Amino acid sequence: MHAWAQPVAEPAVIQLPQGRLSLTLPELVGTILVHNPGLQIARRVQEQAAAGVTTAGALPNPKLEWSDGRQYPAVATGNSGAVTGWGVSQLIENPALRSARMAAAQHGLRSSEAQVGLTRAELVALVRSRAYEYLLRLEEAQAAVEELALLEQTRERVRLRVESGEAARYEIIKADAEFISARQRQRSAQLAVEQVRIRLNQLAAGQLPPGWTLRASLDDALPALQREQLREQVQSNNPELVGLRADVERKQARVREASAGRWPGVELRYTEMRDPD
Repeated sequence: MHAWAQPVAEPAVIQLPQGRLSLTLPELVGTILVHNPGLQIARRVQEQAAAGVTTAGALPNPKLEWSDGRQYPAVATGNSGAVTGWGVSQLIENPALRSARMAAAQHGLRSSEAQVGLTRAELVALVRSRAYEYLLRLEEAQAAVEELALLEQTRERVRLRVESGEAARYEIIKADAEFISARQRQRSAQLAVEQVRIRLNQLAAGQLPPGWTLRASLDDALPALQREQLREQVQSNNPELVGLRADVERKQARVREASAGRWPGVELRYTEMRDPD
């Protein structure tokens, strides 16, 4: 099994009895990997392909035949009575045909494993992208709250100046309009945060705990990769490339199977008949 197809120990979903749950980014990714419906479907397809390998390698079952009837003579000297018969047969399949069929099934399993790896990689990338979007929306919402508090203080000072006659009434109208606009921006920013939370919960099939928060920051440093190292990993372990190679090999095995199907197998048969004569 390739490195990308090895089973990964998924972090368990932590459930606290009270309070808001704080998840790290690896915990969030692990929880979504456990419950994501698309990844579950890809894994079921892989299990189906594994069962196909077992089916392709199965030997043909023997056949048992039984017949029963009655004989009526066409001439007076013949005897009438029951006629019974039975037989057993076993097909000895063409070895080249069976070998090609098994190879096609095994390459199909490799292709499904690659599809699981590709689905998993895309899901991890999507979760990480939306997680950092969530952090960005949180920063924007916090900035909107601070802006709203600052404008509220400014509006209060303007109101005192207008009441004391130091400023025209137009100034308080302008301050109210700016405060209302800031309040709308703050609500829009909070709505954007909740929308990202909902999209992340959708990826987890609704299994994220209520009130969860993400314990991470936009300032967290990401691991750096060397260009040559990244290129080597892509060429050797990229699930899409591995899946394409497996598909090519599976189709080649299908061609060999069709070619081997021109030659018949051998069937061993034994039969026995009993009649009144």
